[in-house]
Amino acid sequence: MVKIHQLLRYRKWLLLLSGGVLVLIFIYQSNSQPSHISQFQPRNASKIKPPSVKSFPGPVIPGLRQNTIPQGMAYIPGQNKVLISHYFENAPAFISVLNAATGKMLSALKLQNPSGQFYIGHVGGIAVLDDSLFVASDGQVLQYELAPFLSGKTAANIRASAIHKSETTADFCTPTDDLLFIGEFACGNKYPTDRSHHMKNRSGKLHYAWVYGYDKTDPLGKPKCIFSVRQKFKGWSFQGIASSSASLMVVQIEA
Repeated sequence: MVKIHQLLRYRKWLLLLSGGVLVLIFIYQSNSQPSHISQFQPRNASKIKPPSVKSFPGPVIPGLRQNTIPQGMAYIPGQNKVLISHYFENAPAFISVLNAATGKMLSALKLQNPSGQFYIGHVGGIAVLDDSLFVASDGQVLQYELAPFLSGKTAANIRASAIHKSETTADFCTPTDDLLFIGEFACGNKYPTDRSHHMKNRSGKLHYAWVYGYDKTDPLGKPKCIFSVRQKFKGWSFQGIASSSASLMVVQIEA
């Protein structure tokens, strides 16, 4: 619920939309939340059980007290910074930038589509490839220049330079030295995928999702290869060569 004293901070909108309370509240949510992101533990943090494996506390994820939904993460070694994607139910998605050494949040930057409209969507995985940041979301891949996310501005609106309708539902993305992978999450009727993506592996087990690989020189162009993966496959990483417990199948694509 938006309080009166909060609305008074946006009194120019009240003058423009006097009599349109519902519209006013919608605009307030769409344009203000990410610029007020805090970095505090959730109020129920004391009830969270530590993992069973050996671990140590890391940085607090920003926006937990603003009910943001954090999704993807990317690390930039040369800058020693961590980028995290977040979305709201009814407000612009944003990227938080953290100092990896201190864990402190440096900025919270709202995302826009190429036309300059705030992007309200289920942003998922993010990937840094060369000078670009790629965001997988709702069957699309948005490309952003990386520099504005590292500029040091505490708050800003970042416009996408390109957008691509993915061949998958675009739930996660992963870069390698020469490829950008865009993949999808499948789980029964709740998270369906295209039936053409359903195929059996060598053991006869049915796979339901695909991961497309794109050349870094044309990351939003024609895919170079496809990996077939099972249900509930949420993301992956590479070290040296591709490795996974998902019994991958590779589908080659002719040039």
